[in-house]
Amino acid sequence: MRKVSYIRIEKTGGVSYLCSNHNWITHYLNNKYPLVGAFEQNKNLLKFKYVLWSALLKHDQILIDNREIHKIYHGITFIRNNNKLCEFYNIGSGNKNPAILNELINNLDVFENFINDFHLKGKTLIQKAVNNSIYFQNQNLSGSMIQINREIIKNKHDLNNIHLTNREIDCLELAIEGKTAFVISKILNCSVRTIESRLENIKTKLDCNKMISLGYKVAKLGLDKKWIR
Repeated sequence: MRKVSYIRIEKTGGVSYLCSNHNWITHYLNNKYPLVGAFEQNKNLLKFKYVLWSALLKHDQILIDNREIHKIYHGITFIRNNNKLCEFYNIGSGNKNPAILNELINNLDVFENFINDFHLKGKTLIQKAVNNSIYFQNQNLSGSMIQINREIIKNKHDLNNIHLTNREIDCLELAIEGKTAFVISKILNCSVRTIESRLENIKTKLDCNKMISLGYKVAKLGLDKKWIR
């Protein structure tokens, strides 16, 4: 069993989706995953022609949902990037056996032909999706792609009734970008232990056991409307 989805990101900010699984794309959008999804937010992936999902974070909530809810265990994403747009072609498999990864790698030419056929035969469908593009305030394919509107948060000092200090907000912003406690300590000019303590406080306040969950929790709290470039 294979599931296919397509993400198209215009350099102007519009994002379009097509998916063979209506339930998955509904779940994806309802959970605000475009705000934290690797393909929408991680510009470092744009230098690759394809990415195996196993190369992404093991505890990525999107991949967890893929496995636990939609029974998609392995997959590959082909990436096409030019001056006007980025396109991601996601092909997932319901086969639990990791050996399926070898099949994916050994059939790259087959998938390339599929992509070409998809564009040729699906031109009208793609255009309909583009006409219904979604725009995210934080979407920008140049520079850092996830930032928190610090002024709004600092003025409120409240995240849906969850209080964070200014320094905790500093740590949260950098942690969501994927920086380690060591790197954050260098940026904020304080000890690693201090940063680790702040991150633990943030996890406690936001009820997140793991740092990987912070980005998703922040999005689910509704703060996506306050995220800017």
